[in-house]
Amino acid sequence: KRFLPFGLKQVWDAAQLRKIYTGKPQSIIQSVFGIPVKMEGDNWVYKGVKVTNAIPGKVATTVTFTIQNGVVAGVLFAE
Repeated sequence: KRFLPFGLKQVWDAAQLRKIYTGKPQSIIQSVFGIPVKMEGDNWVYKGVKVTNAIPGKVATTVTFTIQNGVVAGVLFAE
């Protein structure tokens, strides 16, 4: 059975997720969410993260952390 990182087991609120992780070191993101599914330049993409209040009427399942100088500069959500 595959180990599921803590961040993938939680149901997050979009505003809360942004508030908690913006400005934090990238090492925190890896320790909470594991290795990104995809790394596109400065963007670390995670799939299977449940996020409420990100998209009206839907649950977002993709989170992209933008990393600049080793720190989270932004958090984006998609279905």
